[in-house]
Amino acid sequence: MTTRRGFLVGLGTTATVAGLAGCGYRPGGGDVRWRADGDFAGFRTEALDVTDGLVVTVADSTTSFDIEREEWVRGGEIAAYSTEDGSALWSDHLESELSCHSVGDGGAAVGFDGTVVRYGADGEQWRIDLGASLLALAVADGRAYAISEGGDLVACADGAELWRVDLGPELGSDEGGFGPALAASAETVVCWVGGSVVCLDPDGRRRWRQSEINVRLFSIADGEIVASGASGLAAIDGSTGEMRWLGHERVGRFAVTPDAVYGTYDTELTAYDRSGGRKWSTGDDPSAGRNDREAVEPDDYMGRVAADNEGVYVDSSRGLTALDPGDGSVRWRVQNRSLSAGPFLVDGGVLVVADGELVCHYAADQF
Repeated sequence: MTTRRGFLVGLGTTATVAGLAGCGYRPGGGDVRWRADGDFAGFRTEALDVTDGLVVTVADSTTSFDIEREEWVRGGEIAAYSTEDGSALWSDHLESELSCHSVGDGGAAVGFDGTVVRYGADGEQWRIDLGASLLALAVADGRAYAISEGGDLVACADGAELWRVDLGPELGSDEGGFGPALAASAETVVCWVGGSVVCLDPDGRRRWRQSEINVRLFSIADGEIVASGASGLAAIDGSTGEMRWLGHERVGRFAVTPDAVYGTYDTELTAYDRSGGRKWSTGDDPSAGRNDREAVEPDDYMGRVAADNEGVYVDSSRGLTALDPGDGSVRWRVQNRSLSAGPFLVDGGVLVVADGELVCHYAADQF
C-alpha cells in the first residue's frame, strides 16, 4: 500500500508539497520544498556550494559565442541563485579559464591569470591583479586569501593587497600530498603547502607549522581546525598547533558540528565526537537495528555529507538519506538516485542537484 506521505514524495518530482498545505497536509522530512529547472546537471559537488542565502555555481571553463567579435571564446563562469526558491540572481562570464575558486562569507572569489575577483550577494564587488598564477583561494570576513604559484600567501580586501607572506621558509617535502589547500575564518588562516600545515593570524603573523598530516580538506570550527588526509581525520588546536587524531580511517568528505564530526569513506559514514571518541558508524552490526536496513542489502554511503545538531544528511545507494546524529538511525530517505551534487544545508531545508534540477527538501516535519 502507498501511504499519503509516500505518494506525495513521489508527486514531488513534478510539484512541491508546500502547495498542498491548504488541504491539511503538513510536509514531512524529505518532501520537496521547491525545485528549479536549469542546466545544473554539469555542476558536481566541487563546483556548487551554498553561503548565506546563495547557491553559487562555478564553471572553470566554458565556451560561448561573442556576437560582437563573431568568434567563439573560452573562459570561466560563475552564477548565483536564491536558496529561497532557486531563482537566478546574477551571473558573470570571465575572460579566461579559472584556476581556483572559493565559496563562503556571503559570496565567492575566483582566480584567473593572477587576478582575484570577489563576489557578494549582488555580484562582483572588486578585483585585483596579484601578478602571479593562483593555486588556491579562501574567503572570510570580507577578505580573499590566495596562494600563488610562487609560494606567496596574499590577503586582499576592497581591491587592495593587505599583506603578502612568503611561505618558502615553511616549505618541505610534498611526498604523498594533495596540492595546496587553504581555509580561513575571521580569526584564523590555515594552508597546506609543500608538506606542511601553516597557520597564521588574519594580520599575516605566523602562529605555528605542523607536518604530521598530509591534508586534502580543511574546516575551521570553534577555534579548531579539522583536517582530512591520507592518514585519517585530525583535529588541530588553532592557537597552538597541537594535534589529536579523531580516527585513522581514511575520510573523503566530512562535516563538522559543535558536537561531532561526520566523515564518509568506502561506502560508510562514521561519527566522532569533538574530543575524538567514535560514536557510531553505518558499518556497525545491522542486527542492532541501526539504519533500518537489512543485513543482506546494506546501504552504501557516498560523496558529500552535511550536518547540523538536528540531522546528518548524506548521499547513499538508496537516495538522499537523513540520519539521527545521536545513533545513526535513518529518519527518512528520498529515492533520487541521480544526485550530481549535494547535499547542502539551507534554512529549513536540504539542497541537492537531482536529474539536472536544483531541489530543496524539507529537513524535518513541518508542524
